[in-house]
Amino acid sequence: MFHKHFCFLLLLFSILQSSLLLAQVGGQRIFEFQNVPATARVAALGGMNISLKQEDATMFFQNPALLDSSMIQKLSFTYNPYFAEIRQFTASYAFQTKKLGVWAIGIQDLSYGSFDQRDPSGLNLGQFRANDFAINIAKSHRLGNFTLGANLKWLGSQIESFNAHALVLDIGGIFQHPEKDLVVALTFKNIGFLVSDYTELSTSQVPWDIRLGLSFKPQFMPLRFSFTFYELHQWDIGFQEPNDESVKEITFLDNFFRHMTFGGEFTIHKNFNLRIGYNHLRNRELQVENGSRFAGFSAGLMLNVKSIRFEFSRAAYQALGARNWFTLTTDLSKKIRKLKK
Repeated sequence: MFHKHFCFLLLLFSILQSSLLLAQVGGQRIFEFQNVPATARVAALGGMNISLKQEDATMFFQNPALLDSSMIQKLSFTYNPYFAEIRQFTASYAFQTKKLGVWAIGIQDLSYGSFDQRDPSGLNLGQFRANDFAINIAKSHRLGNFTLGANLKWLGSQIESFNAHALVLDIGGIFQHPEKDLVVALTFKNIGFLVSDYTELSTSQVPWDIRLGLSFKPQFMPLRFSFTFYELHQWDIGFQEPNDESVKEITFLDNFFRHMTFGGEFTIHKNFNLRIGYNHLRNRELQVENGSRFAGFSAGLMLNVKSIRFEFSRAAYQALGARNWFTLTTDLSKKIRKLKK
């Protein structure tokens, strides 16, 4: 058993080390839609979370190690009317096999709508569409208080007749305290390679990431706190306009908090809770002068009625643009038991 664990860690280190050799250059990364919250719960909690479970079959999109037996036969759909004509759809389903344990499959699609296609003279040649998608298959394995998981993803992007594809892997792990309501998590996101690029001259790169998360609930409080740290492989993630002297220099503390999202879930009842979140990077990058200061803040709720769970969230991106997420999850195992009766 020790031999297997040692080989797994050695393989993980080798993959990570080879990925570190790939420089991440701004403006050359594709598949950034993977950073758009895939579900209402994640959107409400600041846009990222890798350490929450509570029978939520959609959380394997964030960290495959969160997948467990409580999510079996849960079917989930998410709809997000993003900006302009952009529409996001997400679907997931968790199941169990006798020999191979718990698995989950998922589909993510971000459609950018229709665009006019014109030649150099301005003549209208019709319309074309653009969209990004991901096909996911996840597996987890529990080892005492630790759980390891992997999520294999086929990523695709289409702009008119130009296509790009990548095969990547999310590797995650969590430690769940045996007595306290405490979870510590670590994930390596989008480790892999491009299968094809838009053109022969394109130099696109996959947006890989390292994330660290913590969720805990004090014993006598109905509030569960979550902190997620991301982009841990590079320190400076802030953008500054080099020719704008009015922009203040990014301080050490400001840059530190740009790597972090905060989330809180207030459990009013086992079938109803409220959620809040804050994303400091979004707050700093998307604020406008003399505009609203609520960019980066988010809120949501969960309502569970019998075998249906409804989730809604609203996240502020800038002065005039807050977005909504809607997630519906149904427990098919309860419906199957009713049919058998």
